[in-house]
Amino acid sequence: MKLDITRTNQAIEHLLETTESPRHRFLLQADHRHRYLEIAGRYRDAGQCSGLQAGGKARAGGPSGPSVP
Repeated sequence: MKLDITRTNQAIEHLLETTESPRHRFLLQADHRHRYLEIAGRYRDAGQCSGLQAGGKARAGGPSGPSVP
């Protein structure tokens, strides 16, 4: 059985279309990016968490979004 890597994030893409919560969307987007970076062999980039601020607070809206307590 061959795996089709073009369908790897299909479920995440579907969830992004229907998810309204900024926090949930941020997590889905981060996972989406992480999976593609790993598939591309960019393990160092995939291991970096750009969604955390100093102090470990997640940014719900992405790099320019508000801090989440």
